[in-house]
Amino acid sequence: MVLSPDGDRLITGSDNCTVLVWSTQSSRVLCCLKAHSLVMSLAWLTNSNGFLLGCQNGMVASVSLSEVRDTESVESAPA
Repeated sequence: MVLSPDGDRLITGSDNCTVLVWSTQSSRVLCCLKAHSLVMSLAWLTNSNGFLLGCQNGMVASVSLSEVRDTESVESAPA
C-alpha cells in the first residue's frame, strides 16, 4: 500500500492480482485494475497522476489515472 505524494489517494495491491485506487478523503475506491500476475510492488509517480506496478511474473506497468476507467485490465510491458 502506498500513499500518493499529494496525500489524496492510496493504492493497494492484492494477492488476487487487483490494484485498488482509494480516495483518502472519502475512503471510497476510485478504480480497480486487474493485473496479469500477483502484484509485488507499487510506486506513485511524483505528480500523483499515475503509478508503476511490478508483478510476480517480472512485468512492469505504468498506469496513468487520467486514462483509467472504473475497472480494467492492466497491459504490462517487459521490464
